Amino acid sequence: MADQKRCERRFLAEIEPGHRHFSPLRAALALSQAAEPGRLPSQVLLPLLQGLPALDERLAGMGKPYQKFEALSSYFFGELGFLAAGPAENGLAVTELHAVVTRRRGRALSLALLYYDLARRLAFPLRALAQPGGVLLGSHWLPRGHVLDPADGAVLPLDAARHRVELLISGRRLAFQPQRLNPLSSRQLLERYLVAMRIVYQAEGLAEEALRAADWRVRLMPRSRAARWDRGLLLYSQDRYEDADRDLGGLLGRTGRPRDDTPERPASTAKEARENRAAVNHLLASLSGEVDA
Repeated sequence: MADQKRCERRFLAEIEPGHRHFSPLRAALALSQAAEPGRLPSQVLLPLLQGLPALDERLAGMGKPYQKFEALSSYFFGELGFLAAGPAENGLAVTELHAVVTRRRGRALSLALLYYDLARRLAFPLRALAQPGGVLLGSHWLPRGHVLDPADGAVLPLDAARHRVELLISGRRLAFQPQRLNPLSSRQLLERYLVAMRIVYQAEGLAEEALRAADWRVRLMPRSRAARWDRGLLLYSQDRYEDADRDLGGLLGRTGRPRDDTPERPASTAKEARENRAAVNHLLASLSGEVDA
């Protein structure tokens, strides 16, 4: 528990926009820890809640989920007039939600948090809607031409996202399953962001940033086997075998993989080393699907 509190204090120290390691994602996680469980502070949302009773009545009269989605998105992005801030705009970090609400302009992550909290207050089943177009917002850390869906953390090319939204709005192929309509909590939503961030950084060859995202996911979900497995595979790909072995439950040690401190071996054993790594890769791939969160 002491270690967890120490991690949280360090985390909270890094949410200031002026900090050299500042990240909107870290700020959002700190916000979710400080706020009411599953909710953003009511005083932040108060200016947005006045129109919710009328919107709730409108939603009650709509039978199809995509109609409700259109009504909610119209309220948030139309009547309230929220816009995504450009990467060059300052003073719109996720920690400054009062300013975001006042100016109706903010980063993708801050808008997603506001949008999702409004949806939860309406008991609106966003989770069943694969790619709600209103929250498919670009973010400055995503690859050019891609967007992130806050519902499940998926990183999508713009063309694929547009196609999914068209299917959603038209009502075609929309699998509406009432038993699965459980909106994500703030903690689950932020875990999806961390997974997406790790994928993006790894694809861009930014190894340290990818590892940082995987590490924060473990800190956020310390009991998640999937989070530790994901970090372990990343460490393994970076040849950090001792650290990887701890996350992978000693699997590398059981397969005979050399330790980080193993002395250089003769060139004649290079083929053996490649074969060992290939065997471990095959084993890891076969086990990845069996790891549960």
